[in-house]
Amino acid sequence: MPEIATFDALKAEAAFRFLQDGRHIGKVVISLPRELDTIYSPAHLSCRTLQFEPAGSYLLIGGLGGLGRVTATWLVERGARSLTFLSRRAQSEENAGFIGELEAMGCKVVAVSGAAENLEDVERAIKESHAPIKGVFHMVMALEVSPPSPP
Repeated sequence: MPEIATFDALKAEAAFRFLQDGRHIGKVVISLPRELDTIYSPAHLSCRTLQFEPAGSYLLIGGLGGLGRVTATWLVERGARSLTFLSRRAQSEENAGFIGELEAMGCKVVAVSGAAENLEDVERAIKESHAPIKGVFHMVMALEVSPPSPP
């Protein structure tokens, strides 16, 4: 029957060190307490919430689709106060409502119609931004559904 080495959850590092040694035979088990919130990791104590520079602007290329909208909202919730979108459909009616939502959250929004592969469009997006660009998020995505291969 294989041996079982059991380590308390607070000593998980010791369990990994035991495995790292390579001389064990059997199983290594980390036992968890009934109340998991009693386990505190130093990583949890040192975590900080990511904050974005409110005085800067963030350029989202193609950021008006599903992933881009979630990312834009996430940026504003974490301090971004100026977003610039460079998208082929930036000025569409369907994007006006979303841009209005971002503005209601206290964000200045610039929507530039264009493409990232066109230098003039990129330069126009940078020029029209309300503040210096502090970060770029490339959110362009194309999904294609292929028919299934025959068996």
